[in-house]
Amino acid sequence: MNLAEHELLAAADALTQRGIDVVRVAYADLMGTERGRDISVRRLASTVGHGVAFCRTIYGTSPMGDVIELKQDGLAAGLPDMHAVPDLATLRDLPWEPGVAHVLADAFNPDGALGRRGHPDRKSTRLNSSHITI
Repeated sequence: MNLAEHELLAAADALTQRGIDVVRVAYADLMGTERGRDISVRRLASTVGHGVAFCRTIYGTSPMGDVIELKQDGLAAGLPDMHAVPDLATLRDLPWEPGVAHVLADAFNPDGALGRRGHPDRKSTRLNSSHITI
């Protein structure tokens, strides 16, 4: 679940050389809408190594704002934070937003398990290992 510090430092150095100063770490909510956090490139290695924390309420609120009770780690558990861990293979500069790069992240539950809206490649790998194809 953790990214190696040397990978993050190398990514930050490459981003800085390209004039990028912000990385948008993106993950999907309950409806599949992109959510995220903007992270300063100079703080990338110290901020995202263990994942960017976010409140799991994004999985417990409908588009109309209704609360949906989560079966695991819901309201009764105090809605513990999840962690979005960037997949550096998806890191791309945003041509329409100079100085900003975008990276997809896997969302992990508090117990370290991949969340329900994790990276599609990892989801398909798990399905394929179960002899199910998509």
